[in-house]
Amino acid sequence: MASGETELLAPPRPAANDDAGRRPGGGGSEAKVSLVRNLLCLNGLAILAAVLIAAEAGLRLPLVWNTGGYDSLEALSLLDGVVDIYMPDMKYADAEIAYRYSRVRDYPAVNQAAVKEMHRQVGDLVLDERGVALRGLLIRHLVLPGGLAGTAEIARFLAEEVSRDTYINIMDQYRPCYRAHEYPPLDRPITRREYEAAVEAARAAGLHRFDRRTPRLLFL
Repeated sequence: MASGETELLAPPRPAANDDAGRRPGGGGSEAKVSLVRNLLCLNGLAILAAVLIAAEAGLRLPLVWNTGGYDSLEALSLLDGVVDIYMPDMKYADAEIAYRYSRVRDYPAVNQAAVKEMHRQVGDLVLDERGVALRGLLIRHLVLPGGLAGTAEIARFLAEEVSRDTYINIMDQYRPCYRAHEYPPLDRPITRREYEAAVEAARAAGLHRFDRRTPRLLFL
């Protein structure tokens, strides 16, 4: 299962478009976020209805909610007792950075509230003897050039306000595309040292459950 995404990690629009979007009747990002949330509620209800039909037919697999992490508490309340594994992104720790690069200033606040609610519902990630996830919370965090993602702050939030046993996948695969060349330092991949520093920051915060897949090693 997957929720929709806001336009995260997308370059901001030119100022002329922003001005048009703020006028009454304009198509600004605030209106787009509202539309996305409304669509998610409708799609979420349809998904829940489909899950009910599948469960009645004998479905016994863990259900995964794969999300960009911009979930409302209202939407998550519909999933309480339904979803087994939450797999949200934590993209930004700083509101101004979130707004500059994705035009979503409240992303950190919404994201952190959502992650806390997800953990309340399903707890820390539980694996079977084969290492297959059965239930719980799995965080995905993409390291960005120049520390823009705020890895240290996100790690401290998880360790202090969620759980030191939070399972986290610290990802190294950021690649510049589209208009990223206009928004340095997003115009380059991360360096090996930036990735290593991100992992070190997570460890220093008290996190200890890391995804064990081999890094892609495509650094500058």
